[in-house]
Amino acid sequence: MPGIVSLVKDSGIYGLTGVASRLIGIAFTPIYTRLLVPADYGVMDTLSVGTSLLGMLMELGCGSGIARYYYETSADRRRILAFISLLPFLVSLPVSLLLSFSSVSISTWLYQTPVYATSLAIRFIDLPLGMLWSNSLLLTRLRMETRTYSLLAVLHLLTLVGGNVLFVVYLRMGVSGIFLSSLIANALWSMLSWFRLRHAIYPSISLPLVRSVFAYGLPIVPASLLRWAQRYLDRFLLLAMVGLAQVGIYGFAFRVGSLITLFTGPLELAWTPFALSTLAKPGHKQMFARILTYYAGFACLAISFLNLFAEGAVRLLAASSYWSATPLVGPLTAVVALDTGFVLVGIGVNAAKKTYLNLIAFALGTITDVAGVLFLTGIMRIGVLGAAVAWMIASLLSTATVLAISQRVYPIPYDLPRVARALALAALVWAVAQFLNGIEYQIIRLVLSATLWLGCLVAVYLWVFPRDINKQVISYISNFLRRG
Repeated sequence: MPGIVSLVKDSGIYGLTGVASRLIGIAFTPIYTRLLVPADYGVMDTLSVGTSLLGMLMELGCGSGIARYYYETSADRRRILAFISLLPFLVSLPVSLLLSFSSVSISTWLYQTPVYATSLAIRFIDLPLGMLWSNSLLLTRLRMETRTYSLLAVLHLLTLVGGNVLFVVYLRMGVSGIFLSSLIANALWSMLSWFRLRHAIYPSISLPLVRSVFAYGLPIVPASLLRWAQRYLDRFLLLAMVGLAQVGIYGFAFRVGSLITLFTGPLELAWTPFALSTLAKPGHKQMFARILTYYAGFACLAISFLNLFAEGAVRLLAASSYWSATPLVGPLTAVVALDTGFVLVGIGVNAAKKTYLNLIAFALGTITDVAGVLFLTGIMRIGVLGAAVAWMIASLLSTATVLAISQRVYPIPYDLPRVARALALAALVWAVAQFLNGIEYQIIRLVLSATLWLGCLVAVYLWVFPRDINKQVISYISNFLRRG
């Protein structure tokens, strides 16, 4: 239990930043959807995911290797690891400059118009700065400086907000204004963050340590590429099948579904340093198993909530041109939850130092996703909903696959029946939500949705959470009532 309390504490601190970021994102979403047509939103989405692929290729798994060996080295060697983390920035800088000079040609090829060339150029220049910023945050997390991490992230976020107000709302620069805000924030806070970390860096290269870092990290790159393909390749397939505006609708629906990261995001940020730092402690496997059970229960509640109230959320956050995104929110919310589940159950592969096995899970997921999009969207003609369902199925398959692989190389006594109950309950609520969305009277639909979610809460409490937790909760409630 002390380990779980530590994880919850770190997740809570990281969560403050995540909550602030998501709340500001929610506040800006109605502005974006009224200032950007769905086609602009599609450009923003495809550019973001496309440059994330470039960043992955140029990062070379360096961050994963540093995280894996950070806790197994001396203080002096950690300073060398910090210096090694600057290598991706040095690699990406000339590549990004070359791409920015080719932005007109790339825009014409990808979007059949040079109109978005400026947005592409800004995004390409921002790529190495974003890597510099993210690696500074990685070192801050590995140093367990959770409060400093949150402070830096909040200041970065406030800079983004100020830039968006100036460039998007006031100057009406559209997608270019959003990317320019990111460039300024990354440039400013990456420099200040690395200045703060200057004493933690030793400008030297240890070849054995470099070999160890990349021997661990490089095998992750193909798996990361496949994971990227599973997560984002559908955007470019949809671009060819249904057009840029529908890609924008799809991207907006994913943003709504990503509201679940208010819960999953802090856990995912805290999980890697927490799990890797506790591998040598007795009882860590039982603790990992318990964490997965708790996560399954809370994820079921979060998915069910967004499923039941998706229509209201979409209408609240977007202009009418985006309302067709409502049916996509449920499957895409499940995708986000399953991605965090993948990180949790994949700890066995990381602990066994066999990260190359992730290739199997991501390959199956990618094949399933591509086949699903081609069949459901291309042949069955059900539009972007087909892509959302295909992505959900692919995420479920890849998570189940990495769980099976991890159990072979590093067995953990998960309570899989309880996890399966949470999945079944979330699927049942999704099916009922489709029926409720057909009810014409909004008040009746709202009352029934709220009642169903409360029923889901009781079911998770009785059916998913371990019995000792139930007894503790009952005891707390009884003591509270007695004091009252």
